Amino acid sequence: CDGYIAEKCDSGKCYLDAGAYFTSYVEEKQIIKGGFVEGAGDVGGGIISLLISLLLLTGGLVGLCKILKFLFMGAAKKALVKATRLNDYAAMLVGIVITIIVQSSSVTTATLTPLCGVGLIPLAKMLPLTLGANIGTTAT
Repeated sequence: CDGYIAEKCDSGKCYLDAGAYFTSYVEEKQIIKGGFVEGAGDVGGGIISLLISLLLLTGGLVGLCKILKFLFMGAAKKALVKATRLNDYAAMLVGIVITIIVQSSSVTTATLTPLCGVGLIPLAKMLPLTLGANIGTTAT
């Protein structure tokens, strides 16, 4: 029974005491075992990691919007404006077709959302495009 927290050790069989194992190996040990936040403890390291991840996520999205605005303010803007002048049913069909082509509604909505944030796609056209993406998922 070496290495086990035994509940019973009789007749050559050892049984693991699950409660004692959980207490000694899960509750009493640190969750963060390495990295630059190791010295901050579990709660402090978790908070620091959460704040850094939110900062990186926000910075990445802001950078993505700025780059897309820079790229699409030229000739591609005219094509997007023409595509958004379609009625809502045609915009829904565009969302369906795009989703079928890329095989993912998540990719479609993740691509269109920053374009809406930059102002290239009106918010009123984003709903039919998203609904079309969700309908297009059923075909993939």
